[in-house]
Amino acid sequence: MHTLDDVLPLARRIRHGLIDRLDFQCEGGPFGDLLAAHPNLVLAISHATPLSWLPIPFVLSLEACAAGQGQRVPFGVVDRFFFRFPPLRPVGRFLTQAERAQDFNGLLERLQGGQPGHDLVIFPEGNHTFFADTQGIGPFRSPRFVELAVRAGVPLLLVVHRGTERWSRAVPVPAAVLGRLFKGGHTGRLNVPLPLRRIHRLQVKVALYTPSLRAQALSGDRAADRPLIEAEAQRVRARMQALLASLDP
Repeated sequence: MHTLDDVLPLARRIRHGLIDRLDFQCEGGPFGDLLAAHPNLVLAISHATPLSWLPIPFVLSLEACAAGQGQRVPFGVVDRFFFRFPPLRPVGRFLTQAERAQDFNGLLERLQGGQPGHDLVIFPEGNHTFFADTQGIGPFRSPRFVELAVRAGVPLLLVVHRGTERWSRAVPVPAAVLGRLFKGGHTGRLNVPLPLRRIHRLQVKVALYTPSLRAQALSGDRAADRPLIEAEAQRVRARMQALLASLDP
């Protein structure tokens, strides 16, 4: 498995090749202290435009390595298509640090496996970024990442950013058409990705979030638990919106 230290050379190239100015903030104290205090985390990273997610994990890697936390092992979630389509299989393995796509229980086992420094990385807005407001936090595609954190007893690290909003253009699309392409895509706008431009100023802010919902409150019945999990996910989204609003426009 690769660690943050292993991707550090690539992270440096992306930082200097794409970003003119980087402003990184960690709410509540030094980033290294936060990471050291929490050996496992679920990272929930905002999306903005469809391609805005690309530099953020590398920025976080740089900051973590600078704080002496380069031994951490990030793993993500990708669509099963990455493993079904042979040319993309190496990409899927790199991002997930697994040989095959993992389901909810597989991810939960990794978080509960007693391996310090293993962090799950999620972009909860998912493909909603294609039709949501790129200036805010769009609706989450699924609240199950919150359930993962709750069941594993692991806090979330909320990550928001501003500076890449020029990486897409909103194109009017009839809501009926967009709704057939994306579940919930009834906004009448499609965010079309544009070629990547240099980022004049990238603001990134992170904050720890401990869910108020506890695993003991969940019954194991998906239908009964869903309202509780969705309510917690809405609190997460509201907190991310507040963090984003605290950044310079």
